[in-house]
Amino acid sequence: MANKPNNPNCPCSGGDGEDVTKGVGNTGEFVLSGAGKNNFIYADLNKNGSIDFAIEAGEGASIRGSELFKSMMSHYGNNVKGVAGNWSYGTNLAKVNELTAANRMSLQSAISKTWTGNQAAKYGFTSARITEAVGSPGNYTKISTIFE
Repeated sequence: MANKPNNPNCPCSGGDGEDVTKGVGNTGEFVLSGAGKNNFIYADLNKNGSIDFAIEAGEGASIRGSELFKSMMSHYGNNVKGVAGNWSYGTNLAKVNELTAANRMSLQSAISKTWTGNQAAKYGFTSARITEAVGSPGNYTKISTIFE
């Protein structure tokens, strides 16, 4: 199991988040934490090869979100078969609601235009399979998807 960052906002720790910590190996958990309290990625590669992750890289973060994602993908390498998106808040869900409001775009298309969708596409994961959608266009409260 990976060492967990000292970051009070990471779902995996407690502390101030000053040290950069990486997990070891190509399966299981991966953690990378930058300086500051809102700068980390915590990921887990399941036995089916799907990555589930939490990421924070807000304004002033020492490591950009795209760099955290890149480090995660590099860590797991060819073991990755899919990238999961589980959203009940945050920029991905907000983007989906913006794009589906007034039926401007289908849910399927909107999911692919999220930050996570764009990052996954850089690694060839361009097909979004929706596993759960709670709410209605422009008012979704929870979305689960896997980019394959």
